[in-house]
Amino acid sequence: MFRKDLIKAFKDIKSEKHTSLINILGLSIGIVCFILIFIWVTDELSYERGFTNSGNLYRVNFKFKLQGEEQYMASCPGMLAEVVKDEIPEVEVATRVFQFGDYAVSYQENHLRLRGAFVNANFFDVFSFRVISGDPSHLAARNKIVLTESAAKRLLGDDAEIGRFVTEPDQSPDPFEVVAIIEDNTDKSHIYFDILFSQISMDWMFLNNSWFDNLPYTYIKINENTRPEAVESKFPAIIKKYVEPILNNFSGQNLEEYYAAGNEYKFLLQPVLDVHLKSDLENEIEAGGNILYVKLFSMPGR
Repeated sequence: MFRKDLIKAFKDIKSEKHTSLINILGLSIGIVCFILIFIWVTDELSYERGFTNSGNLYRVNFKFKLQGEEQYMASCPGMLAEVVKDEIPEVEVATRVFQFGDYAVSYQENHLRLRGAFVNANFFDVFSFRVISGDPSHLAARNKIVLTESAAKRLLGDDAEIGRFVTEPDQSPDPFEVVAIIEDNTDKSHIYFDILFSQISMDWMFLNNSWFDNLPYTYIKINENTRPEAVESKFPAIIKKYVEPILNNFSGQNLEEYYAAGNEYKFLLQPVLDVHLKSDLENEIEAGGNILYVKLFSMPGR
């Protein structure tokens, strides 16, 4: 039976060459489009999933309103990371990231521009990049750096190992020591870099660590089975404890008066898994995707 149907199909194709060609071409294009859309959707949904315990990682966003001017930012005041772990037991670790950008780094006669940022030494306690050699905790000291494996090979060549010294004259007159080399992050993430500098290297960053700056990106890792709402509910107590005295000193207002005037000062948690597709705030590290397009192209045809 199948053999007869197959013979008939070939006869139909032969007798209706143009129509058959159009149908086959249309089917082929449809299959290719489906595959490309599937690859794109899968890629968009893969962001941040390479990190261990990615479901427990959150970025702290900051909503601030004063005299009718409102800001909703992906970065937040630097002092929060200093106190949040002590004030909220459900927070395992909090880390800060400053100034993503391109940096002019040199080693001997080799000069490269590498994408990087300044980070706390506990950055790798939040983001599980695999260490090949060295110890990233040495970022607690001044003028230390971590390189990705590919960046180390491009910059250091045959000398690609820890203990080498590189320069970045725009950031410090003193050389930076390579204290660790990590695997390139082949998984998709809004956090991608070639080089990480020890945050303590830059004194001005700490001078700006107040409750009213918005320089760093702050990330926290919360305990397993802790709901983010439980953490968010404790932010107002932190604001009252640390921010209210500053408000009172400068404006004579307490928080109730500040809020009653239509102002805002609020910390909000956003899952790291949502940053790429569901975030379009001021001061984003990079432009992300759009979950609406993912949903649109994921809809079955009708």
